[in-house]
Amino acid sequence: MRSVYIIGTLDTKGAEIGYLRDRLKALGLATTVVDSGILDEPLGIELDPAHDITRYEAAAYGGFTLEQLRAAGSRGRAVAGMRTALQKLILEHYRAGKVAGVTSMGGAEGAVMGAATMMQLPLGVPKVLVSPIASGKHFLTRWSAPATSSSCTPSWISWA
Repeated sequence: MRSVYIIGTLDTKGAEIGYLRDRLKALGLATTVVDSGILDEPLGIELDPAHDITRYEAAAYGGFTLEQLRAAGSRGRAVAGMRTALQKLILEHYRAGKVAGVTSMGGAEGAVMGAATMMQLPLGVPKVLVSPIASGKHFLTRWSAPATSSSCTPSWISWA
C-alpha cells in the first residue's frame, strides 16, 4: 500500500510530526513516519513498528549505524550521513511503489535532510517541506511592509 512519508527529527519535532501524522490519517491517508533524528530518543510520538521507520533503520540505508553517525566528529558530518541514508531510503521505497508523497518538518538540519530527500523523487510526486527557516534570511528596510502584510513592495514602486 502506498503511503505519505513523513520525515522528521523526532528527538526535537516528535509531537509536531505525530500531530501531522494523525491529521493525515484522519483524512484517510496511510502514513509512514521516518525518524531522521540522530541525538536523542523520540519525544511525544509513538512509532508503529509495522509501518514506521526508526532512526536506526533509516541510518542503515546509508550503510551507517546510529552510533557511527553520532561519532562522526561534527554535527555537519552526522547530518550529511543521515541525509545520504534518507535519499537512498526514499528512492528504494519509491521504486517499490510504496511512496504516495513526502512531507518533512524541521529546523535547519531537518529541513536540509527533508529537502534533499524530496529532490530524489520525480516531478509529479507530491512534496511539502515545512520549516521556519526555509525561506532564508530577510532583512527589514524602511520600505518593508509590516510582518502581517502580504506585500513587501517598496512604497516608491508604482504598478500602474
